Amino acid sequence: MNKEIQTEAYIVEEENRQKNWNMQYAGILKQALSMMNQSLITRKSTHIQELQDFFGNTEIVKALSEVNEFAFMLVAMEIYELEKAANICNHIFYWADSLESLIDVIRKVKFLLWEIEFLGSEESGKKLLAYLEDINISMPAFEYMMHISCYDKKSMVAFINKLLAKKGD
Repeated sequence: MNKEIQTEAYIVEEENRQKNWNMQYAGILKQALSMMNQSLITRKSTHIQELQDFFGNTEIVKALSEVNEFAFMLVAMEIYELEKAANICNHIFYWADSLESLIDVIRKVKFLLWEIEFLGSEESGKKLLAYLEDINISMPAFEYMMHISCYDKKSMVAFINKLLAKKGD
């Protein structure tokens, strides 16, 4: 009986926490998603800068970081920062024209990396290289994707280098 009361109290507490979160952050999340989509559609530096400024608010970023779409936005912004530092013009905002399609691209790269990591097949590697070429991924973006996706980074780098060497022959 006591466990049931604790469980019910926990459910009520969680419902209240979610209601409070929604009241405080749902509108901000909607704004962030809209800003990201606008940046992906226009690719204008002013829109991207507004997005960067938004991500400068660590309190809001922390509050929204557990929302799946926002987590992908964090990945995208981190990649963009790396590409910007490397003076790459054809950056991540050219990979897709909506957040939904950008998430699909990021997921596909991650899944292809996992396929290589767990299967180790040359065919998987060729699929990855073809896709990376297709989306015109930058080296900083690819390195970041490997960093967040792969368990054994050294083996992955060796595998990719081996594939690239074969491709060059």
